[in-house]
Amino acid sequence: MSFLLWRKCLIYLKKKLPISEFRTWILPLQVEIKKNFLFVHTPNRFVLDYVKKKYYNNINSVLEKVYRKNLPSLIFTIGNRIENEKIEKFNKTNKNTIYNNFFNKSIKDFSKNKKDRTYYSKINKEYTFDSLVTDRSNNFAISTTNMVLNKPGLICNPLTLYGKTGLGKTHLLHATVNKILEKYNKMKVIYTKSSKFVYEMIRSIKENKICDFRKYYCSASLLLIDDIQFFAHKKRSQEELFYIINFLLEKNRQMIFTSDRCPKEIYGISEKLQSRFRWGLIIKINSLELKTRVSILTKIANMNRIKISKKILLYIAKKLNSGIKELEGTLNHVTAYVKFTRKSVTIEFIRDLLQNFIFVHHRNVRVELIQKTVAKYFKVNLTDILSKSRSNSISYYRQISMTLIRKLTDYSFSEIGNMFGGRRYSTVIYACKKIDKLEKEDIKVKKDLFNLVRILSI
Repeated sequence: MSFLLWRKCLIYLKKKLPISEFRTWILPLQVEIKKNFLFVHTPNRFVLDYVKKKYYNNINSVLEKVYRKNLPSLIFTIGNRIENEKIEKFNKTNKNTIYNNFFNKSIKDFSKNKKDRTYYSKINKEYTFDSLVTDRSNNFAISTTNMVLNKPGLICNPLTLYGKTGLGKTHLLHATVNKILEKYNKMKVIYTKSSKFVYEMIRSIKENKICDFRKYYCSASLLLIDDIQFFAHKKRSQEELFYIINFLLEKNRQMIFTSDRCPKEIYGISEKLQSRFRWGLIIKINSLELKTRVSILTKIANMNRIKISKKILLYIAKKLNSGIKELEGTLNHVTAYVKFTRKSVTIEFIRDLLQNFIFVHHRNVRVELIQKTVAKYFKVNLTDILSKSRSNSISYYRQISMTLIRKLTDYSFSEIGNMFGGRRYSTVIYACKKIDKLEKEDIKVKKDLFNLVRILSI
């Protein structure tokens, strides 16, 4: 009879709370009634504190309505639900009750072939630590990842790697999975992209399987998520990720994340989720060194059997301060054009050929050059742009400068703010967002940006 009363409590709470909150925080609670005590079991300290703080009064008021007399004392604990014959009998005879929605869940929809210990995204077996191009730009990230794999879950947890697109972050994750599966036979490895995580979460909510979704991710021995910047402004996804991170941290299970920027600069990520990233180690992967880029271009040119002078390869390497894929794509573009037209390869030819191609790629441009170019373009003094002036025109030129520095260099929002008289990183974020918006709406702004980048790319 006691469990039927708890079922009534659930029905009341379902009416009283938003359905998303009810399914996320109330329905998964595991209960046990002993004498005059109602024990509410939670999986970890985070859930216990959150539910107790936010829903204690709601649960207690509903208990008063349902029980009327002999009101049980409400006690929150950390641990698993003790299986009870009454619960099992209740579930077997009430297949469609909301209680059954939690206790009879399975994770079969989130499982793959048992022989395959990696889940969701396919792993490229050719992406190994040996096949990584290494230099001082990524040595620290690679050595730290290797160190983590020797003692997974015990140091640098979670480990977050960030850097511009094309610098080998995904390659490093694949290499990590390949090495961990080779070293530890019984580890369950879950590797996925954040977009897939969000998609599966939405689907699980629609199908009322959010508990399965959580169980699946919480079952990981090693969790790797690529491109966490995708979680920005997705509050529910962040809540689920926060829940999973807390659970895995308590179990000392290793997590590795990647992003295209430092987590603190991902606009739209909650502070509490930011704090979890800070609990571990955050490492920046820089662009490959110039000599490494030249070496890569030389190898590609030799493979394509095309003669290009070192001077021209150096020119391309300087223009493309980027990842290996962009370097390959650029030289393949040059190779195809040369073979088709049979023209000789000169600096002028390369400049003309790649001007538009370079325009959309990341370049190694000095900050001082960007600032001076903007000042000269708009015919104002550089000191005005760097000053505290808040006039509309000067603010616009300053915001243009900040946006170009952000797009054309590796500097963070905080570092860019310091270049303009110690302004806060939030000011730089605002400037970049404003110019990005104006570029889409105002043809003049779009033209200004186009002209400035073209000048800087020559």
